[in-house]
Amino acid sequence: MWCLFEAHTEANVGRGATVRFRGYTQAVSQHFVKRNAGKSLKVGARALKRTHRHFVSAGSVMQAMYRMLHLGTPHKITQKQFDEAALQTGCKGLTAFAALPYVDLSCLFTVSTGHALLFGVVSDFVDYTLRSLKDIKPADPDAKLVMSREARQRVAARSQFLVVTSDFGRRYKCIMQYRKSYRMEDWLHFVETFSSYIFKGDVLPEALRALCWSLCSTVTHYFWPRPPDETREQFLVAAKAAACKLRAYTTRLEELEVPGYMFTVNLHICVCRLYSDLPVERMMQQMKTQGGRMVSQAPEKHYAQWLCLMRASESLTEADPGTGAKHTTNQQLERMLARRAVNTEAAWFDKPGANGYLLGRGHMVYPSPERVAQVRAAMASLVHWYALAFEDVASWTLGPSASYELDTDRLDRVLMSTPPDCPKARSLLSAEALNEEQYFGAEYGRQQQRISCWACYQAEVGNETRTYAAYLKHFVHLPAEDGAQDVRFTVADVYSGQVFSGGLVVVNMAAAQTARAGSQWEMWQDLGLPLSHLICRLKASLCMALYKTGGPVQVYVLGIRCIVACQ
Repeated sequence: MWCLFEAHTEANVGRGATVRFRGYTQAVSQHFVKRNAGKSLKVGARALKRTHRHFVSAGSVMQAMYRMLHLGTPHKITQKQFDEAALQTGCKGLTAFAALPYVDLSCLFTVSTGHALLFGVVSDFVDYTLRSLKDIKPADPDAKLVMSREARQRVAARSQFLVVTSDFGRRYKCIMQYRKSYRMEDWLHFVETFSSYIFKGDVLPEALRALCWSLCSTVTHYFWPRPPDETREQFLVAAKAAACKLRAYTTRLEELEVPGYMFTVNLHICVCRLYSDLPVERMMQQMKTQGGRMVSQAPEKHYAQWLCLMRASESLTEADPGTGAKHTTNQQLERMLARRAVNTEAAWFDKPGANGYLLGRGHMVYPSPERVAQVRAAMASLVHWYALAFEDVASWTLGPSASYELDTDRLDRVLMSTPPDCPKARSLLSAEALNEEQYFGAEYGRQQQRISCWACYQAEVGNETRTYAAYLKHFVHLPAEDGAQDVRFTVADVYSGQVFSGGLVVVNMAAAQTARAGSQWEMWQDLGLPLSHLICRLKASLCMALYKTGGPVQVYVLGIRCIVACQ
């Protein structure tokens, strides 16, 4: 039993009745539990809370009554008496976990967060918003709380040709047609990323817009990984904020007089229990992540074995025969893999630097005339915008007296084939920035089926920081030559975009390629960007969206997760 709140039954259309959990704005009379009989209480009232002491006390009472029922000690009771007591206490005995001194039974038991929040609360909200227009009557109190026909057409148009790369996950299925077949991962992706674009603008009824974004914020708290450096106090503040948003969401539903079927047991469980850290639930999430794609009759045994092996490998040590130094199992494995790895000390491999480094062996920029022209244009823009900020970029110029003009002669010496003993500029397909985020160029494998080549890019424009979407073509390493330092950058097409909450950047490529300067959609071709200014890799999705003003317009929808700069 989650709490002692007594729900009321409401008659269904047709026959039967269902238990509904109202009581968020007005107190509901309580009759069943003797300690609260005759009182009117709201959900979350102090008298309804079950503490660790209550769980232990009720379990001990029921354990004693179980002995009376089956053993007759100290006296015999009937099955009816036992069942009545079980209904009053909400249990039939004392759990074995109560014997552990560090266990708090009030927050030990798991809440099926995925089922309750995603399959329950989020699914019910979307179904309510998209209910059939044929069933709506003008006299209904909630007639305005339904998505209009025009808004549904816009949702379907935005969803029509949405395609994601494999590093994002499961493909998007139109929520208008396929939400009944959604799995938890589909609902989670929709809440985290797609909803910001699919429901943007005035698609949702005005009274439900704030509820939708409040619900999305609550879901992301429980499903996004917490920051590794977060303290316990910071977590409790975030948990309280999420619980308050969910409570406000439920209260607003009751104020809007929505039908009773919205106040389900799933919603009540979430409001009642998702108020603090749930250690078992967190462990279950780790278990699902580790073994979610395995087929097994006993996944808990596989997880326990994996966990024991990981902890053992971190503690077991063995002396190295050559040096006598002791290494853990993980260190021994790293040394073994290092011996079989490619020799990255060769001259053509890049080394980690102050602004990140390029991965792989790469290829010479010369003799491709198209690649040489791209590098020249990118280097000119890099010098123009970043010579004042980066010493390595400034070393490729003619000096401050010439307003940091690019030294083209020096650049040509590392781009072209002569002299033969001069180190040459190389073009690579992947790079790693200082935040250990890896980026990939457009030529890296089969892009639409593999990894996104889009990145979030920030630049200072006037007195504000603007966010752009960069289509990364390839990465360039110019080696040190005649006083100039090594410089690493990416050649990219940069697009201005609309940034939405939830980490969504929308880019209208067709409009940007033909737009004039200063318009909403702009594009800059073959720009040179330093790796340090790439904020994060974007999960790219291609969308053909229909607008009222004309035919199909090509739009890139770029979704990211957990990036503060784009929210």
